[in-house]
Amino acid sequence: MIPALNNVAWAVPERDEVGPAGMAGLPRPMYSKSEIVNAGKVLRENLTRDAIPTIQEARGLHIVQAFAIAHSWRDAHMLPLLRVRMELSRKLKHVEKDAVAAARLKRMASIRRKLQRPITLY
Repeated sequence: MIPALNNVAWAVPERDEVGPAGMAGLPRPMYSKSEIVNAGKVLRENLTRDAIPTIQEARGLHIVQAFAIAHSWRDAHMLPLLRVRMELSRKLKHVEKDAVAAARLKRMASIRRKLQRPITLY
């Protein structure tokens, strides 16, 4: 049985909530750090048809919910990324009139491949 998913994974803070400088208006996570880490561990696994029930039981998290948590984490970076790109575009215009700055969120397939790589401590 697939658990019901909440479409709103991030909440917009109230007007009177003040955080660190420049952070006002950014979404707050609705998932805890441990839920995000656990979702990453689920998505790191080789998700074959036979392995999914074992993974879900071991991690206590449904695969669909793990993807929902990962997508919400990924989507939460859209606004900060946009702000950085806009600031970069403004600064580029002073250097080169026709310069273009581009940005995109990482695709989920790329995120999963990165999670599957061996951890390296540089």
